[in-house]
Amino acid sequence: MTQGAVDEWVGQVAVVTGAGGSMGSEVVRALLARGVRVAGFDRAGSLAVLGDPGAGTPGSFAGVEVDISDVDSLVQGFERVDAEFGPLSMLVNFAGITGGTESFLDTKPADWDRVLGVNLAGSFWSCREGARRMKALGRGSIVNISSTNGLMARRNYHSHIYAVSKAGIVGLTKTLAAEAAEWQVRVNCVAPGMHLGKMQADMTGSDAAASEFVEKAVAFTPLGRAGTGSDMVGPVLFLLGPESAYMTGQVVVSDGGRTIWYD
Repeated sequence: MTQGAVDEWVGQVAVVTGAGGSMGSEVVRALLARGVRVAGFDRAGSLAVLGDPGAGTPGSFAGVEVDISDVDSLVQGFERVDAEFGPLSMLVNFAGITGGTESFLDTKPADWDRVLGVNLAGSFWSCREGARRMKALGRGSIVNISSTNGLMARRNYHSHIYAVSKAGIVGLTKTLAAEAAEWQVRVNCVAPGMHLGKMQADMTGSDAAASEFVEKAVAFTPLGRAGTGSDMVGPVLFLLGPESAYMTGQVVVSDGGRTIWYD
């Protein structure tokens, strides 16, 4: 990375939702290493585990307790960023949950509302707040996080609510990109495949079932492994940064090749 490329990052302000997760935390650290001022939005417990990743980096970090499914809580979080960090130019929406592991015939309204409230509605309201600030700034980059579950169906696991929420992220990204372009605000999306984390246990119901789930997924992945949080750093920072300045409304799939073949 050249000095000019480094300077593009230094002092910029970013919000990362789901900052305490396995993917979000890696992106937070990568931004801090580039001198970005990062506000990490998450629940109190997740922020406590994350600690202060800004220590020893050229960036600065503040954990902001936010309930991503509560619009008022989200707005207050962005207002804190305004007061403590300054003009926002970058936003990454990692916050997400699974839920509703039974057949769609037995879907509970509460599960539907909870998953869509965090994954889709939470991302929408976060985009709204971020884009409002970037419009005033005259530039900005938003990266949403979908999933290969939003692009293709799982055969043996009941993940329909999660899949609907992640498919919605793709549509959200494209339609917001079309409107935000006139403000020089870009909106793109990463759709990760199988990445290791607690979500597999949440989806399958136990650690043992999660291990089997991952093993089966790896067997159908050309690169022969599951992703890790660090595998998300490259795609997300590419879409945030100047190298992708002519890209908006795009979906970048990072799945080890899982979606390119079938038997």
